Parts: sequence; structure tokens; C-alpha cells
Amino acid sequence: LMVYAIQGTGQSSPDANPTSDAGFLSRVLRTVMTAASGEVDRAYVPYDAGFGGAVAGGKQTYEQSVDGAVSKTESWIKDKASACPNTKFGLVGYSQGAHGVRVVLNDIVSGKTAINADKLALVANFGDPGRPEGAPLFPGRPGQESPSPVPGTAGDAVSKVVASVSSAAAEGGGIAPQSDVDNKSYEAIAGRYLSSCTPGDLACDAPSSAPLAHLVTNIAGQS
Repeated sequence: LMVYAIQGTGQSSPDANPTSDAGFLSRVLRTVMTAASGEVDRAYVPYDAGFGGAVAGGKQTYEQSVDGAVSKTESWIKDKASACPNTKFGLVGYSQGAHGVRVVLNDIVSGKTAINADKLALVANFGDPGRPEGAPLFPGRPGQESPSPVPGTAGDAVSKVVASVSSAAAEGGGIAPQSDVDNKSYEAIAGRYLSSCTPGDLACDAPSSAPLAHLVTNIAGQS
């Protein structure tokens, strides 16, 4: 299993060390690596992680920054799939990085990458701007608290992994461009796609029917 992690705004840079456990996502992947017994590897995608210089991070626009993360991730997937055809993949994203993960997932399901959805063991997003409105912890699988089996396995191990957070869904949705928020690509891996959102987090819990909020965000993302 190869896990690619895309950090949030200000937590990465184009020259960041892919194997350095830092930022929010290191709290997830350090635990994974400790329990992996050599069967799992991980790499943090180095990218601009910017918001036009408005916050810590690079000076690229948010939109350009996300595009850079997507391009790098899909390039890595292509290289790894070519070198190690039996590899399964995991994608993990936080905030702006979760937006990037969503776009990569969209591309995988649309047949635009080197792998298909059956090669995805799990996608885990935290504070995802592309979160569907009112989505449960596992979008498309209300009430589910453990991941579904990885294709080709019985799922005995993952059934023992039970979410420690409340499965109560935030009522709003992600504030990313509507085309990303509404894309139903996650349905192709429903049960293996986790989207964790803290209620009140504007990135993933924007009020429903808030077109002005989306408009302002989209303008800011290109500025």
C-alpha cells in the first residue's frame, strides 16, 4: 500500500521533504507507519500550498496551488503503478490538500490516470472543501463507521477499524467550486471514502444554498 498525503495551506512547499512527518497529516500517518510492519509506505506531496500570499505558504493562487498538487500526485501514481503493478493506493488530504485529493479521485474515476478505482484502498479527507452537502462520515454510506473491504480482500482487518469520532454529519457542504463539490466520483468507492468534517468549519460545512459564499471563494481562489 502506497499512501500519498496532500497537506493543507501553509503546510507544504515545492521543496518539502516527501518523507518528513510534519503538519497535520503526520498525526495520521505516523500511527499508520508504526503499525504497518513494512507493508505500507507514505509520501507527502510537495506543492506550493499557497493562497496568493494571503496566509503562510506560497504566492501562487489557491487554484494554481491545488492544480500543482494534483499534477504531482497523479505523476507519482503513474510512476509507482508502472514500477510496482501490484501496489494499492491510499490518498489522504487536509483542507486545501483534501480539495486536491478530491480532484485526483475525480480523475481516477473518470479514467484520466494510470489506475482505476479498484486500486484505491482508501481515501481519507479532513476538512474537505469538496465535501458533499450533509455527507456522513462515509459519503454514500450513512451510518457506516468502518471502512469497506479493499478490492480483492475479505475485509477482516479493516472491519476492526472503527471510527472514534461521532458519525453525526455537519449539515453544510464544501465551499470549493460547485463542479468539484457536486461531482459524484466518491460513489465509485463508497465505503472506502472517508470525509471528516468538524461542524462549523467553513471549508467543509458552508451553509446550504449559499451561492454568494461559493462565488466569493471562487474569486478569491483565482486572485
